[in-house]
Amino acid sequence: MSDYFDKQRLAFETRLKAHEGMLRHLKIAPTEDEAPELFDDLRSTLLACGQCACPKTCLEWQAEGKAGTPPWCHKGGTFVLLVEVYDQVKSPSPHSD
Repeated sequence: MSDYFDKQRLAFETRLKAHEGMLRHLKIAPTEDEAPELFDDLRSTLLACGQCACPKTCLEWQAEGKAGTPPWCHKGGTFVLLVEVYDQVKSPSPHSD
């Protein structure tokens, strides 16, 4: 049974590396003050990566340095939305209070 758990742990670690890598790839690095505003979107991306069937392929894609999210990623929209929200948080509208 420990072999099974080792495989599950390694799979989880790979998915977490893919998530962290995608955040770096997309240049998303929220400060402690910004993070609460991004919580829901960050959570959505973490859940998406947690369900990914091919995190190793995603890591390889990130290493190639192509822009954006992989075109084959079924949940890439969660990262696209996070980028949009992150950009808004980084540079709020001059009309916002």
